[in-house]
Amino acid sequence: MATLRPGILAATLFSAATLPSAAHHSFSEYDTERLVSLEGEVKELRLINPHSRLYVVVTRLDGTVTEWRLELGAPTALQRRGVSATTLPPGTKVTVSGFQAKDGTLRLAPRRIAFADGREFAYE
Repeated sequence: MATLRPGILAATLFSAATLPSAAHHSFSEYDTERLVSLEGEVKELRLINPHSRLYVVVTRLDGTVTEWRLELGAPTALQRRGVSATTLPPGTKVTVSGFQAKDGTLRLAPRRIAFADGREFAYE
C-alpha cells in the first residue's frame, strides 16, 4: 500500500482548495449585453456565503411593487470594502445598475450601487 508524505498531502489539499471555480463564479446566467437600472429601497441585506444577497423593493410608475434580489460578493470581501449590515439598513434608498438574469427573473448582478447621500459602491 502506498503512503503519501504529509508535506505532499498538505500541498495537494491546499492547491485543490484554492482552485477557482469558473462555473460557480460565471456570469453566464446574466445578460451582460443589457444594463438595467433600478431605484428603490433596501428591504434586507443577507451576509451569507458564498454570495451575500441584497433585496431591493422597487415601486414602478404604475404603482406595482417588485422585489429584486442582487447577488453580491462574499461577506468578508464586502467587509473589506466597507459594506456591512449597518451600511445598508432596511429603508435605505438606492439606485442600482447591473445585469438582469437571462431567464427574466428579478435577479441582478450589480455593477454599481449609489446612495442618496452621494456614496457609491462599484463592482468595476
